[in-house]
Amino acid sequence: KELGIVTAFPRSYADNEALIDGVNRRDPEALRALYRRFRPRVHRFVWRVMGIDQEHDDTVQEAFINIISSIRSVKDPAALEYWVSGVAINTARRELRKRRLLRLFHLVPDVPEEDHPCDDADKALIARRFYAVIDGLGVDDRVALVLRFVEGLELKAIAQVTGWSLATVKRRIDHAK
Repeated sequence: KELGIVTAFPRSYADNEALIDGVNRRDPEALRALYRRFRPRVHRFVWRVMGIDQEHDDTVQEAFINIISSIRSVKDPAALEYWVSGVAINTARRELRKRRLLRLFHLVPDVPEEDHPCDDADKALIARRFYAVIDGLGVDDRVALVLRFVEGLELKAIAQVTGWSLATVKRRIDHAK
């Protein structure tokens, strides 16, 4: 209190429990902190799972809507990073499934090659070829393969972020190979 004026300082949301509580209360500072903290992670998982996609940014926004609207379900604040990753992955999985159905009926055009966001032509070509190959996989096999070999997650971490059993993770990776 200075000269009779109360000064409110922004609350720190570095602690997972405080962040979850703030987001549940829809505190704008907590929502900003959640976005700043997890945007790189959500962006990376959506990009890696979906690959070349014009609607990438929309899917990232959808993931954040899902995170904010279901954050009450976080049982262990220490596992918030895994939980956020799982929501991002599941959002991308749903989008892939929806796209496959729409493509089946020719309601969604394929993404033109020149829309690839990579500045390096060689890397863009490798990414296009990689995603062209895995587009033939089932969505869950694709997710397992990407999380294991592109993202480099251990099998237990894949099980944690996807909600699958360890045996299911192993089976989906083997099937994808």
